[in-house]
Amino acid sequence: MTLETQELFFDRNTQEAYYNNFGKITDPDNELTSKTGKYYATTKKNQFTNSVKIVNKDFTVHSQVLDYYHNSGNAYFFMAKPLSQGLTIRFIAREVIMIRGVSRAIL
Repeated sequence: MTLETQELFFDRNTQEAYYNNFGKITDPDNELTSKTGKYYATTKKNQFTNSVKIVNKDFTVHSQVLDYYHNSGNAYFFMAKPLSQGLTIRFIAREVIMIRGVSRAIL
């Protein structure tokens, strides 16, 4: 996993790393972009906010918030738009859970 951003801050008191001016995270299968992002070291959680987009070969998701938990490998999208390529999930301000690349709606 690789993070690209112009500035990365780390608060030693709260054990939180964050960026406020666009970031891109890539791994062999996915590319995630967002305007802001945080990493909570104590809980091993990432939270990406503001124009979140994740793209891989199977789907594209746009969301305002994405929470990723490193221990479980689960990612939660909030206020997501429908998935691309004919996969439709109709909801507003509901939650989509991605479990190791398999998506399902939590209604």
